[in-house]
Amino acid sequence: MPVENKQRYKELITKRVSAKGQITKFKNYLNSISTLTELNNIQLTELNLKLAKFEALSVRFDDLQNEIEVLDPENISTEIDERDSMEQDIIVNIATAKNLVEVFSKKVESERRSSAHDQLPRESERSLRFLVDHVTKNLRALTGLGQPTDKWDVLIIFMLSSKLDSSTLLKWEECRNSLEGDVPSLGQFSKFLIDRADVLEALNRNRSDNNNSKPPMPPMRSAPNNNNNYANQRQVCEQNATIVDYSNQQTYNGNDDLVDGQNTTIVNYSNQNSSSQVLLSTAMIEVSNPFSQQK
Repeated sequence: MPVENKQRYKELITKRVSAKGQITKFKNYLNSISTLTELNNIQLTELNLKLAKFEALSVRFDDLQNEIEVLDPENISTEIDERDSMEQDIIVNIATAKNLVEVFSKKVESERRSSAHDQLPRESERSLRFLVDHVTKNLRALTGLGQPTDKWDVLIIFMLSSKLDSSTLLKWEECRNSLEGDVPSLGQFSKFLIDRADVLEALNRNRSDNNNSKPPMPPMRSAPNNNNNYANQRQVCEQNATIVDYSNQQTYNGNDDLVDGQNTTIVNYSNQNSSSQVLLSTAMIEVSNPFSQQK
């Protein structure tokens, strides 16, 4: 083997030893969390990140082992056995990690559904904008004090998302699944909240416009009850004490005797028990006594 190849071979062997150490470290990490009954959102996110990093390690190891086998063809059988051993460890660890992610994700989702009745009431666009402004202001102040706020995205997103109502939280889950990368940034979360506030504002404005565009209902009026005023259609004539029955156009005196309609003075008498008003008219009528012919 040429000197240059020997040097390169030595470097590759060193990298493979480092890869073995990372495999062992990830395996120990999986053993430690497998004894837990549940993981919170931060721990679950950490597991997903380490799994993604470990999957990238498996790709690098494959390239590394291929180059080693090319540089050392004399020991190809030994190198193949080494590949099989390490690939087996990698596959087992990846399968274990994915199984843990699935199990703990179901537990987190179950707890989230069981506590859905404790969600805050539906927020408005003002509350969402205030939330973004309040967090941004405080993070800016902490950054000025030298705090590593750029490392807190996962923690802050978890704290803020717990304050969202069920509808907005569902929209955030959909948005997060559509983002590139495994973990969203605080900037992406803030943009989602601002966009959500704009949507809520537009919906409230449209709802208000629709309510204002409806024509007003006309006032209800009650029709006068003529039956109360003219139940018998009979009016009292005060001067000659006669009663006029308008239902059959006949006139009676106080003794209910039929009287000639020409010898009566008719004055409409309004029912005092009725709240309806009747317009009265006055007429001058010449009346004569049929017996004495006096007027």
